[in-house]
Amino acid sequence: MGDSNPLDDYLDADEKRAEARNASDMEAWQTWKSDPNKQNTSTLMRRFNPMFNQRVNMWKAPAVDEAAFRADLKRHALKAFESFDPDRGAQLRTHVGNMLRRSQRFNSKYQNVAFIPEEKAALITPIQQAHDTLFQEQGSTPTDEDIAQYLSRNEDMLPKRVRGKMTPQLVSTVKQYQIRDIPGSAFESDPTPKAMSFERETIDVLRPALGTDDERTVYDYLLGKNGKPQVESTGEIARRMGKSPSQISRLKKRIEATYKKYV
Repeated sequence: MGDSNPLDDYLDADEKRAEARNASDMEAWQTWKSDPNKQNTSTLMRRFNPMFNQRVNMWKAPAVDEAAFRADLKRHALKAFESFDPDRGAQLRTHVGNMLRRSQRFNSKYQNVAFIPEEKAALITPIQQAHDTLFQEQGSTPTDEDIAQYLSRNEDMLPKRVRGKMTPQLVSTVKQYQIRDIPGSAFESDPTPKAMSFERETIDVLRPALGTDDERTVYDYLLGKNGKPQVESTGEIARRMGKSPSQISRLKKRIEATYKKYV
């Protein structure tokens, strides 16, 4: 019997490792498919952490918040889990990898500072710091006017070339470039008329995953996004949307269920 070829031995071992990994992927996916609860989702997601890390290193632009980019990767991975069909022949890992390519669009959509005028780019950090300080002091999300007034009183926080220029409109323009990860306790477990409570402002990483226009509208009211005032009352949101409070509560529950898939 001749000596074995080291390269052939390595390739054989590598193939066996890939087969074992694919089998474990399928086992975790089948468990999740039969019961897509938070624990099973987290277990399945963890199997793809090396793939997420690789994509972050390959694709994330320097100005894009890493937590937000990872959240977008997980959103696409979840869609891959939902659409995967083992009867089509592709491995789950291949299907997830193809879906993750869509996250490359995230860089161009959020905080691509190459397209931000220099003065506005210089305001991103001061506005975020003012927002966080005011939130801690007030216990609620500050308005654009609150932030503009705070920075006007504390102009030492601003680069010299933008001092004396703070307005609510400028704050609103700059805020669209700010990327924040979704906070861990963004929702109350019981979406009552007190409304869901938000610890701090979030970017719309979750919004594209919502299934209906009504869900997105409720989400916008809760965060004061996309031209909507921030409204905390279920009854007030219902009045503004022409729906009943019970309908709004159901919409909140659907938003919360979507949110929990990513945390």
